[in-house]
Amino acid sequence: MNTNFIQKHYPLSNLDFRDLWDITSHFIGSHPALEHVVYSAETREGPIVSDESDLSIILQTIAKCDDPINSIRVRLTPESGGQEMPSSELTYFSREGVHFKPGLTLTSSASTKLSVYRFESKLFEHFEDLRETEPNVKFGDPCEILAAVVDIRGFSHFSERPNIESPYLCGVMGAFYQIIQRSFAKYSPEMIKFMGDGVLAVWQTTFEDRQFAVDAALDGCLHLNRRYQRLRQSPHFTEGTPDSLGVGISIGLGSKLPFDGDYIGRPINVATRLCGVCPGGKVFVDQAVPNLDPSIEKRETTVEVKTYGKYYLWSIPAA
Repeated sequence: MNTNFIQKHYPLSNLDFRDLWDITSHFIGSHPALEHVVYSAETREGPIVSDESDLSIILQTIAKCDDPINSIRVRLTPESGGQEMPSSELTYFSREGVHFKPGLTLTSSASTKLSVYRFESKLFEHFEDLRETEPNVKFGDPCEILAAVVDIRGFSHFSERPNIESPYLCGVMGAFYQIIQRSFAKYSPEMIKFMGDGVLAVWQTTFEDRQFAVDAALDGCLHLNRRYQRLRQSPHFTEGTPDSLGVGISIGLGSKLPFDGDYIGRPINVATRLCGVCPGGKVFVDQAVPNLDPSIEKRETTVEVKTYGKYYLWSIPAA
């Protein structure tokens, strides 16, 4: 079974050293190869125990300490392991800091999904905090966003052909994602989200940089089709690729999600709908997008868009 780097956080509070001792025992039970265990502890004044394996020394030192313990770190390694061997750390912080959250954090290069599951089963059994945690509600930050949605036309039909297997599709999508990133490198979006055969790019804009974002998004999208057609000629794609791309662009007010840097809002919905009805080789731009380069050939048109009805936009041929 593959070993992966794993980092997980558990919102546990009011743990003391004996709690960490018990948790460490549970962890060793699902990771028996990690026999060598050392503990470190800090107060506001600094370390009081560093990489100590003798539990009696640790307990005596903590008992004599008048200051509250801010953090306890447990490092687990194989008995004969060196610095390069897989290891794990359990770190507990009693309060929030600049670079850490209160609670217990597991960081491991010696764990698998299954071994962590076995450890967590014990953890959830013993600590009610993990079973009954309330959601931490944070509302989004309103902001102006420019959204571009790009989709490979006919991808679903292409992927259903009997001679097309999933590794080949991964090659097509991986190459497609790379040309997206190169096309938007001029003025990079705050977010690029890959969604199978489609991509969402979002620029968070203000009056100061709106024009730069619009120019970068439009220039990148207009040249995508040329780059994609060149990609289709690659000798790697012996079974061919879907023919073309569709693009939708919109701007307006949205919000940034506070917990993962994602965005939601009407401009993303509109760009998605415009992309959905955009013919291959075209770029559909919401007429709300300001200051399009006057030298760009464009035609005013309307389309029926789900939820929004008749929508006015610019239809621009891709380069």
